[in-house]
Amino acid sequence: MQGRSLWPSLRDGQGQSSRQDVYCEYYNAMPWHHDPHPPHATMVRTDRHKLILSHGDAIGELYDLDADPNETRNLWSDPEAVAIKLEMLQRMCDRMAFTVDPLPVRRASW
Repeated sequence: MQGRSLWPSLRDGQGQSSRQDVYCEYYNAMPWHHDPHPPHATMVRTDRHKLILSHGDAIGELYDLDADPNETRNLWSDPEAVAIKLEMLQRMCDRMAFTVDPLPVRRASW
């Protein structure tokens, strides 16, 4: 599994990270989930916002964590949150692309 050590940020006692967001995925990893069908879900979270997408279901969750730290008001369908939703979906797409298993080293130009 690919990853990067958090030890340097933990060792200095500050616990600070240079990350702009956190990405998490769940792709039906539990073999006992059969009915109803298990979600294929991804989540991306910044300091202020959290977006969760249930793939194939056209549903999701979007929260403003400053205004709603307990995540009780889902902004997914709120027309005023469209710009935030699009930014968070772009972040999610980037994380999905950048966290795939790396391909073997290219040996030819084609």
